[in-house]
Amino acid sequence: MCSKGRGVGDSGRLGLQCIDLTHPKGLEALSAIIARFTVSKTVRDAERRLGATPLRLIKSAKELLESCFLVENWREFPVIRNTPANSQLCGHLLSLAGFGGALFSSTRTGKKNFVLFPRRFKNSS
Repeated sequence: MCSKGRGVGDSGRLGLQCIDLTHPKGLEALSAIIARFTVSKTVRDAERRLGATPLRLIKSAKELLESCFLVENWREFPVIRNTPANSQLCGHLLSLAGFGGALFSSTRTGKKNFVLFPRRFKNSS
């Protein structure tokens, strides 16, 4: 369903673009975009005022894979900060970018899972 070498493929049957998130190669293009993000001065000032540990931004495909898709305690930060989990944000961004699905490894079992974004199906609203 997803092309191993490029990380992105087209299933042909559903007309979906999918991305393979099971290895860094499939995340290179996404991590290159994220690596250009910056944190605003307002956020950095708030971190200092609150005495919070400064948040780090992802700089490589390997770091993205390990911090976003392979973290066993992925619920901890979102629960404490009342924010979506990294994987939820990535899924949302992938869907907005036009991907119809993603292949990823389960943090519990290590088995591969596939998520579909139905709004990306042909003839879907």
